Amino acid sequence: MALGHVYLIILVFIIQLLVFREVTNLFQVGYKASAREHAKKLLAQNHHHSPQHQKQQQQQQEVASNASPTVVKERKKVKDVGHKNRFNKLMSWYFFGVANYFLYGESIIYYFKHIVFIDEYLIPFARHHRFISLLMYLLGFLGFVTNLDRGHLRRQFGLFSWIHMSLLLIIVFGQFMVNNILEGLIWFWVPASLVIMNDVAAYVFGMLFGKHQLIKLSPKKTVEGFIGGFFMTVIFGVLWGSLFMGWNYMICPVKELGMTAFSEVRCVPNEVFEWRTIDIGGQIEDALGVSGGIVGRLVPRTLAWAPFQLHCLVLATFAGLVAPFGGFFASGFKRAFNVKDFGHTIPGHGGLTDRFDCHF
Repeated sequence: MALGHVYLIILVFIIQLLVFREVTNLFQVGYKASAREHAKKLLAQNHHHSPQHQKQQQQQQEVASNASPTVVKERKKVKDVGHKNRFNKLMSWYFFGVANYFLYGESIIYYFKHIVFIDEYLIPFARHHRFISLLMYLLGFLGFVTNLDRGHLRRQFGLFSWIHMSLLLIIVFGQFMVNNILEGLIWFWVPASLVIMNDVAAYVFGMLFGKHQLIKLSPKKTVEGFIGGFFMTVIFGVLWGSLFMGWNYMICPVKELGMTAFSEVRCVPNEVFEWRTIDIGGQIEDALGVSGGIVGRLVPRTLAWAPFQLHCLVLATFAGLVAPFGGFFASGFKRAFNVKDFGHTIPGHGGLTDRFDCHF
């Protein structure tokens, strides 16, 4: 984060790329598994014997499976699917590139218009950016339609839908992170930290006090861990946000791509970062109709606060109540495909999707 906004955006892009790869690869896993299961069912139907011949059936099953015309046909279908994987991967990455070209282009044009619209080579691309993006998408759409195979229509349309849902959940939501970075690092850093804090706090409280199961899908998740994680996240969020809101590098929108934590960053802070005071003592006195001497001994006369702390409170509430269900959703997704992890990007810890499911 100290290296600057550009490096953080590159990091987000790399995470998007790896997560997209893991999620799209999962489609192939699910389809191959369903095809094999279908072949096994056909094998069982074609070689059904009475109970007294079960032992003989087990001895002949391997030979019969190789000789069965129906099973051979199903296996050939699975092999034919493998030949189309190359085009399917190409289509996945093409739409990935188109989505990123459109979204990153929109952000660059909006935040760096003072640079883009003075370069004669970039002006045509900036002016017609959305039209170019549409043409690129239509080119991919035409390529998809022209490669439709009557024998694999269900699988091809399933993959087409899978790709678009992956782009929505990963690339589009990831682009919100990029825009937050460009608006000010604090809008990315604080929410990301809150999700991590909630995950850690829920684990600790669940280990110490967990007794009641929260959701059937994840037996290890407990009500005590969920509640403890929520309150710890709220407290942490207000304190954590208050700690960074006085640093210009964190709160200033990006103006130059070379900004780092060691640069002299100046800007007019957004009003949400300005400290204000509330006359608590006076309000209590008016409400109770008593003199200031008694109230002043019991409570502070004034209280300093900033609107950004309210933002932190809302973000922490969301991170504590909603973000965990992103993890539950991912767990259900993996169970549906009977896989332990989304990938093996991180040795011993699964894929990046397993680590950033709640963030997305």
